[in-house]
Amino acid sequence: MSASTAVVAGTSLQLTVDGGRSFRTVLANGDDWSVVGFTTAEAGFALSYPNSSYAQPNGLWRTDDAGAQWHQVQFP
Repeated sequence: MSASTAVVAGTSLQLTVDGGRSFRTVLANGDDWSVVGFTTAEAGFALSYPNSSYAQPNGLWRTDDAGAQWHQVQFP
């Protein structure tokens, strides 16, 4: 992340690289999203929830490129 880059969670994950002047959808799968957090400028995580039910998440997602692409974390 930088001063001009951010990811916003809602009914999709939205990315801005121009300080919020424009956004593009980077992940929309029908779920709602919460808890976007970054551990470095490139590595971040988000939780997905089905049907606006924030009781139990149904997916943990990770990005390694500052939010441009997201991949679901697979657990054994």
